Amino acid sequence: RPYSTLSGGQSRRVLVARALASSPRLLILDEPTANMDAQSEARLFEVLGTLKPITTILIATHDTAFVSGLTDVVLCVGEREGRGRGVVRHASMPADYVPLELFGGQALRVLHDTELGDEACCRGDLVEETKA
Repeated sequence: RPYSTLSGGQSRRVLVARALASSPRLLILDEPTANMDAQSEARLFEVLGTLKPITTILIATHDTAFVSGLTDVVLCVGEREGRGRGVVRHASMPADYVPLELFGGQALRVLHDTELGDEACCRGDLVEETKA
């Protein structure tokens, strides 16, 4: 079928497959499960799990409460009261009460009230905005 006739979830799967076909060392995914059914989402996380040892995977999501159990580091970008824009590394913990099929396995709850140190991962200080 022509790409233009695919549903949102189908087109998302095509784009992810296209990215994976080149065997990237770095994979950047923006809301990769948007418009996907639960079965496709579980399959995606299964594939990402097999790639994790050989590929750096960066996933952007607007779900600020939970992330996939595949996650090693949780970074939040945004504004906080009294701090302006910045990048903060947060702790996470298993969320046993979240159905396994939602995140292709174990989900992690993001602990927004716990900020972790840098550990050469990111800078926790303010990010200056550039004016055009």
